[in-house]
Amino acid sequence: MKLTLLTLLPLLVAASPVARDDGKRLAVFGENEEPVLLTEAELYAEKGKGRNYFDVTNNKEDRKAWRGWKAAGGKKAHEQQYPSPGKYKGQVDQLAAKLDEGRARDFLTQFSAYETRYYKSQTGSESQKWLLDQVNKISEGVPHNRKEVSVRSVSHPWGQDSIIATLPGNKNKPRVILGAHLDSVAGRDPYSRSPGADDDGSGTTTLLEAFRVLVESGIKFKNQVEFHWYAGEEAGLLGSQVVAEEYKRQGVDVKAYLNCDMTGYFPPGDEHVGIVRDNVNKNLADFVAASVTTYLGIPARDTNCGYACSDHASWNTSGYPAAFSFETEFGKHSPAIHTSADTIDQPGFSFTHLLNFSKLAIAFALELAA
Repeated sequence: MKLTLLTLLPLLVAASPVARDDGKRLAVFGENEEPVLLTEAELYAEKGKGRNYFDVTNNKEDRKAWRGWKAAGGKKAHEQQYPSPGKYKGQVDQLAAKLDEGRARDFLTQFSAYETRYYKSQTGSESQKWLLDQVNKISEGVPHNRKEVSVRSVSHPWGQDSIIATLPGNKNKPRVILGAHLDSVAGRDPYSRSPGADDDGSGTTTLLEAFRVLVESGIKFKNQVEFHWYAGEEAGLLGSQVVAEEYKRQGVDVKAYLNCDMTGYFPPGDEHVGIVRDNVNKNLADFVAASVTTYLGIPARDTNCGYACSDHASWNTSGYPAAFSFETEFGKHSPAIHTSADTIDQPGFSFTHLLNFSKLAIAFALELAA
């Protein structure tokens, strides 16, 4: 069923907070660092300096649980082996031909039109609910899949939820997960104009298009394939921490997690994919790099992004195999992130590049779950 996105295009609503919280938060800035208490304003100042962090406020009553988090959970992630990609080349090419640039543009135009998607703002909540509606329309729009594809919200106390959509498979097999974050932020005032077209409207769009194509294909997967859109990434990986911790507590087995945070930009004449090599599973990162060259035909270049730089870190720290494919090598990425200039009109923004990541997501799902 076609989405009529532009008919719903919202005005740039002034972003009002759901509930401002000026209390201090507990944050960790490095693998061996002690948690520190800082106000949210102080945390955003640190983020502006390039210091990423886990907000572990919800763990502050049990420091031992935090310290043991990396060792707990997971099922020998470092021993997980992955195939040599290429088995599904013809099928992936056919599916990728169904990716729709116009549809992607319409979606991201509206998604980035909200004043901000800051996780505590009114428009942060509204944009998440609108995204949920689009995911539901896709899952319900194909009659033969209507009873099989499930979509649910993960409720959070700050007002913006995370979203999980599941393509069915054997529940006894480990899951294959792809994730992006749905929030945005700009500057030291998180309530200021923050279109977040690239960070991370692009990754959100990448996964939405891949999800649509796979739902409409009717492919039956052996493993469950999940698409996640997380709340509160910019505030310390909040949504992904909640989900990864819950999966760990429930003993959920995960075969692989692929992070899609920023997929829409590349320097003129230098299209490539950055393969993050720090705080990831080496075997899975190798597999993703090989998939880029096999399925996309563009270079895959190793890069590092630092501690707690995106949602893959929540999965890696929980003991699950995680990888992160990024729009470029770090340092060559969009200069407009975390500013009001992060729009689809930013020079270097490319829907072709964005949809290349959708193709990579489709290949990831087929290679590991079909």
